[in-house]
Amino acid sequence: MTLLLPHPGPKLKLSFVALLTSSILYLTSCFVPISKGDIYFTRLNHWRSLVMSKNFTQADLIAKKLDSQDIAYYALHHHPSFLTITIKEILKKPNRSTDDLIEVALLYYQMADIENSRDFLLQAKKLDPIRSDIDTLLHQLAN
Repeated sequence: MTLLLPHPGPKLKLSFVALLTSSILYLTSCFVPISKGDIYFTRLNHWRSLVMSKNFTQADLIAKKLDSQDIAYYALHHHPSFLTITIKEILKKPNRSTDDLIEVALLYYQMADIENSRDFLLQAKKLDPIRSDIDTLLHQLAN
């Protein structure tokens, strides 16, 4: 028994066994096995994106399947009190660089303090008016 298959090129005659084998190979190649680590990492990144978008109800559902140490580490390093401590440490430096001011601006942005973020970006712009990344960040703040 032979079957004719539609093909963009010339028509091929395949035996039933060859057709069945090629179909099985095609279907199994579509499903790439994912390791448990990849699944966990994907779930963790999805949880982080939900937290950043302040969708806490869905984030709590996903958090049940995550390691509590990962959640604690993320919460510690993104909690406003930790961000405030980091800002104070940077501002204590006697000679702040442009990168320091940009970092402070980004930390204020994480705390949703747009005005302070803009002020520090403008200070960074005064120190280094040539840098285009500062203009990009200021433009993103305006929108």
